[in-house]
Amino acid sequence: MTRTRAVALVTLSFVCGLSFARPRQAQNQTPSFRVTARLVELTVVVSDKNGNPVVDLKKEDFAVFDNGKPRNISLYRYEGAPASKQPVLSPFVFTNHVESDASEERNITALVLDSANTDSRDQMFVKGQTMRLLRALAPQTRVAIYHMGREFRVIHDFTDDMASLRARLEKLSGEFQTQRLSDVEQAAREADALLDQIEARKTHYATPVFSAVQAADSTAIAGEVNSNAAIRSNRVEATLAALETLGRHLAGVPGRKSVVWVSGGISIWSPRVSTIPSGMPTNPMAGDSLEKAIRKTSERLAQLGVALYAVDAHGLRTSAESLVELEDMPLLPGRYSEMEHAAGQSTDSRAAFSLMSSITGGRFIFGTNDFSEGVRKVAGDLHGSYSLGFYAPEEPDGKWHTLKVTLQRSDMHLLHKEGYLADASPVKPQAWNAEAERRAMMNPFGSNALRLTARCAPAAGAEPGTLLLLLQIEADDLFWREESGRMACEADIYIGEKTADGKVRFQESRIKARFLPQQMEAARAQGLPFRRQWKPGADTLTIRVLVRDTATGRLGTIDIPMSSTAGNR
Repeated sequence: MTRTRAVALVTLSFVCGLSFARPRQAQNQTPSFRVTARLVELTVVVSDKNGNPVVDLKKEDFAVFDNGKPRNISLYRYEGAPASKQPVLSPFVFTNHVESDASEERNITALVLDSANTDSRDQMFVKGQTMRLLRALAPQTRVAIYHMGREFRVIHDFTDDMASLRARLEKLSGEFQTQRLSDVEQAAREADALLDQIEARKTHYATPVFSAVQAADSTAIAGEVNSNAAIRSNRVEATLAALETLGRHLAGVPGRKSVVWVSGGISIWSPRVSTIPSGMPTNPMAGDSLEKAIRKTSERLAQLGVALYAVDAHGLRTSAESLVELEDMPLLPGRYSEMEHAAGQSTDSRAAFSLMSSITGGRFIFGTNDFSEGVRKVAGDLHGSYSLGFYAPEEPDGKWHTLKVTLQRSDMHLLHKEGYLADASPVKPQAWNAEAERRAMMNPFGSNALRLTARCAPAAGAEPGTLLLLLQIEADDLFWREESGRMACEADIYIGEKTADGKVRFQESRIKARFLPQQMEAARAQGLPFRRQWKPGADTLTIRVLVRDTATGRLGTIDIPMSSTAGNR
């Protein structure tokens, strides 16, 4: 990745309108730069005692409680109605806006096929079940498929073209886990067999040899248990990071964002085994709880409006293997049974699956050979889904707030996220360096945390191949501070050129806005403008426009295919 190091500094003292229309704002939207009330949104799934979706509820049927305090419901929408397509933009105009009216695409379903945490013998079965599912999905169902393996990647972004999804999925090959786990049970059996042979000889040197071998084997098996625990802990960290990345990618879509995660799962407990010189295990169930990290990621997903439907791939292997039978794992026979038991405990993913789905308002699906049940649950839940919103007037306290929703009707089952984080602004930005720039430019996911609209077209009167970019940044999405009677903000703007060989060239600029009160009104109406004219390289396939608020680290991106900037469109 190469960068044009000359950074242009643009100081804006007024706002100028651009020569194209931005997507219209949602009706009744009254943005403000200095407000204490914050909008909190959640989706609520309502079903009757027979599990059928309830579709005829009104706003007045609901009551919402925030940390026990009743809130006035300001926003209400039934999500089960089919959505229509967004209007087509004008030629050369691109945006990452997601509008809040009946014309938008809402309520998406993302399938995540997890090779990193799923045994290889289950992966081909999962793939086959996914193909079967895609053939059975109803028309106009919007689905995307992602693969979690050595890296987290997009197999196919959201589409209702099931044939296209199946074609991409056919090309997905099985993937071995990056780090293979040791077979602790096999190692313990072999060590036991060797000790049995030593005991059977009954020679004068058998006792010291037995003790020495037992001590060595105990240390070796403990090492295998600890190595497996470290591998699983690394997988948990990578898995949570991938799910958060997906959550941020989906965050801008209104309505219910359902993620069907098909996986062998992650453990909520990472055990360690220690030994003493005699070789006997001590404190075999010591270890680290991963619950705090798993809960934190789940809360972030809930904050982003993502409902997690966890499908246990172990349940797909055989219907005869009941998870109930594994509720209390028996102590295995043998000299190393406690260490084998410790190793087995770290493979139990039910607690993490249950915790994550509960916090986000999704479901935990297990003990079934029918993978499509997960998506059928999503479809059924969507049919009985309602979006509610309220304004929390208190200053954000940075704490997790519990949510409770009740209905006037009885015998109803409600499903929704457990709470939200009342975080204060500005959000502390992550470290922004060359590596962060590279990840943002190469990330297959875009971001609409900053809403952008751009017109990118051939520059009139310039050398052939020269483009003119006119960019508008939604002023409401930036963090503003008061400086000597003016409102001020700063943002970095990157224009990247992606080539077929995976390289990226980009140029960087910074804008600093200093507005008087009357100028702020113009900024709110027209957006923050940016203009750049340049000639992309002949090998450029896609242009990525990336804007970063320097105060909060929030990003906005637009990806523009070069083919869409050609003349005579």
